[in-house]
Amino acid sequence: MLCMDYNWNVLTLVPHLLAVILFFVGPLLDPLLTARLKASIRPNRRTVNFLAVMAATTALSLISLQCIPASWWLSPWTVLGWPAVALATLCVATLVGPIAKPVFKVLRRPELRKKTHVQFAKLEFMLPQSASERRVFVAVCLVAGIGEEIIFRGFLPRYFMSAPFHFPAAAAFLAASIGFALNHIYQGWKSAVSTGIVGLIFSAMAVSTGSLIPGMIIHALIDLRVLLFTLPPRAVQA
Repeated sequence: MLCMDYNWNVLTLVPHLLAVILFFVGPLLDPLLTARLKASIRPNRRTVNFLAVMAATTALSLISLQCIPASWWLSPWTVLGWPAVALATLCVATLVGPIAKPVFKVLRRPELRKKTHVQFAKLEFMLPQSASERRVFVAVCLVAGIGEEIIFRGFLPRYFMSAPFHFPAAAAFLAASIGFALNHIYQGWKSAVSTGIVGLIFSAMAVSTGSLIPGMIIHALIDLRVLLFTLPPRAVQA
């Protein structure tokens, strides 16, 4: 069974407060903080933002871990047999195909990297520009890949499947994916919607494999693609 009732192992209000932060506080604050970052002229503004993102993600994921049994946080779901294997394969193909294709194109034709770099220009205020920022960004991608899977594929579905909501599994994963999308609303509505769809695929992968690890790996790789699609500082100066 996917749904199991259990008693929270921390103060009863903590999971509810965490859900409020994920569905309301974060989505409301992110656009304001993004606008502030965009307007800032401080030379270290992106690095400070990267560190803040890592700190917030780490804190929320650690709190999430306290709200679910320790034995669940890497393998929270029961594998459902060969149909699950087929579903997992489909999920991986659905994500890896579109991700890998542009990566291979850029690797095969390096001149395309200049074109993708220009396409990312409107986001340069929040993307790494210097060598040191690119190194910190690697850490951001790893923290986000691990932390967001714990939060949105580990904690939130179980939160909605347990008291007082008792959502069925499909509704719980849908709600968690909506929360995932809302936390990316600062990137724009279109990006948030596509992020929510990706969240559903990550959810199907977690259920079909019984583990959060595949999603963590692919999640981090998706974010790390930015470094491949943008040019390092020396190449831009050249």
